[in-house]
Amino acid sequence: MVKNYLAEFILEEKFSHCHINTQDVFKKIILDIVGYTVAGSQTDEAKLAKDFALELWQEGECSIFLSSEKINSVGAAFINATMTTALDLNSEHRMVKGQLNSIIFPAILAASEERKISGEEFLSALLVGYEIGIRADRIAHETRSNLQAICSAGMIGATAGVSRVIGLSEEALVNAIGITEHYSTYSPLMNSIEPVGEQEAISWASMAGVNSAMLAEKGFKRESKTFSEMNYFENQHVQELGRKYLVEQLLYKAHICNRFQSETSEALMLYGEVSEKEIKQKFLSLTEPVIGREWSGQLIETITHLEEVKNMREFTSLINKMILKQVV
Repeated sequence: MVKNYLAEFILEEKFSHCHINTQDVFKKIILDIVGYTVAGSQTDEAKLAKDFALELWQEGECSIFLSSEKINSVGAAFINATMTTALDLNSEHRMVKGQLNSIIFPAILAASEERKISGEEFLSALLVGYEIGIRADRIAHETRSNLQAICSAGMIGATAGVSRVIGLSEEALVNAIGITEHYSTYSPLMNSIEPVGEQEAISWASMAGVNSAMLAEKGFKRESKTFSEMNYFENQHVQELGRKYLVEQLLYKAHICNRFQSETSEALMLYGEVSEKEIKQKFLSLTEPVIGREWSGQLIETITHLEEVKNMREFTSLINKMILKQVV
């Protein structure tokens, strides 16, 4: 029987099995994401999106950053993704056109809270999301080389990670990716065109990642073109899953500036090339004005030991409750 590397990786990959260097890079990435999400939570854009989300998705047990309100996983993915991208500080990947962090992280965090999974399983699902998303982009460019699709890689990654969280079968998880490809915000552009207006699609893309996996869980079926049978049995990008971690190619922004400014300031480098001290200093500069230095330090410590968390819902609820005491 031919080995299905795609399904095996999504369903069985474990963060703890990665090399320690990959784990360290991944923790730096998460710390960076949380930093600019906390900072983005204070923008007018995020506050308006929060009011809208609370009107539309009222029932649920998922957290909104720096808020006492609870919401369902679809709404949480939407609003937290809005916060994550509000200041346009997102990291980039040297192999991908389009965002990953602001789409994948909020979707998988929301699903992890809803299903009350452990921190170790959350990290594993998040790793799955990044690796599948990056490879989806690579496969799409090789098969449709004249086109790029804004946010599509991030959406597929979010769907893969959420599929892991909710425990889809092999057949259902491929259908989930197919649903994402067929019904999500997919805007193809010529490769020669620089992505414009990407921020506006990110919140919808994160939300779509949750929706697609949950539709597949209900039995909804759609064929995936990116991960066709030939691709997930024979494609090099799929066969390398679990042996080569492309998340290590994510680029860190040394300065707090948007992506257009970072391109001209030559401030991009691999996370593996950045010291822990530099990462923490940037995190503090983003979060300290919002939650204070003490709680910024506590967040750093918590993220460093995420794999020890037993229940992501209890964890995020406790963090939000304690931090809110510091927020005026």
